[in-house]
Amino acid sequence: MKKFLTWAVFIIGGLILLGIFAPEHPDDSTKQQEAIALIKKSHAPSMQLLMWNPDLQNAYWYANIYPKPLCAVDDCYLVTVEVDVIPNGEKKTIKAEWIVYAANTKFQPRNAEARTLFDAH
Repeated sequence: MKKFLTWAVFIIGGLILLGIFAPEHPDDSTKQQEAIALIKKSHAPSMQLLMWNPDLQNAYWYANIYPKPLCAVDDCYLVTVEVDVIPNGEKKTIKAEWIVYAANTKFQPRNAEARTLFDAH
């Protein structure tokens, strides 16, 4: 039993040290917000979306790093908006996605909803 407790203390101590000295992941929230801002600035709701009476104030925007090897550079983000709409009196949530490329200079719609529901300026 004493041997077991010694090993348990050793393992717990090692995990604590690993947690203290492990490198922190960089905070990329600024880049995520820049990617979202680029899409919001570059795209406006289409007439079809506006006719569905969406609550655009409560639209949920978020960005996630787009994985390699799908993106060859380091700062690609998948920007997504989810918004509740009421077409024909029936409430549903739609999602539109864009891929924002390196340095936030290029983007492209990822799905048909992005192309249909938002128009590029």
